[in-house]
Amino acid sequence: MARLKRSVTIDEVMSFCPCLGHGEVAVLFNGKKRMTLAELKLVPVDALSYQSRAWLLLREEFLPVKTLHLLACSFAERALRRERKDGREPDKRSWDAICVKRRWIAGKATDDELAAAESAAESAAWSEAESEAESAAESAAWSAAWCAGWSAAWSAALAAAESAARSAGWSAARDAESRVQYRAILRAIETTT
Repeated sequence: MARLKRSVTIDEVMSFCPCLGHGEVAVLFNGKKRMTLAELKLVPVDALSYQSRAWLLLREEFLPVKTLHLLACSFAERALRRERKDGREPDKRSWDAICVKRRWIAGKATDDELAAAESAAESAAWSEAESEAESAAESAAWSAAWCAGWSAAWSAALAAAESAARSAGWSAARDAESRVQYRAILRAIETTT
């Protein structure tokens, strides 16, 4: 297993292809060549959003692959539970995909079973997409599909944040969900040290 990083350089961040330019990333580093994950927590939110922090940290360089998959499941489940709470029952295939993914993580489901669950969850997401009024449910379904697939936790985190935003009003809800996810990521990092 590769050693997990506890700090990052500007060039490493740039290799992740961020939305920010080199100059903007350099400003975050405040003249330092390397920033520790602990220092990252101290960067003001107005300089680096919770969503951007999640994007940066949801990588194999900082978290074990198994943890990334478990976080993806957790974020997708949050999105589906929120849909249920808002009176929109998610498609069973979305829930099933997360269950299969958790079994796959534990070594109790095959790659073929995972691929089938991903395909079913994608079908559920496309079914939800047919109705524009169901955009939050669609986002939650895609979150489950991404969780089941090979994508990193970032995809599920983003879809879950978007689902929260669609169901409760964009900006504040997305930021709140991103903050919850960021805290979960920090807990995961702390437990892997």
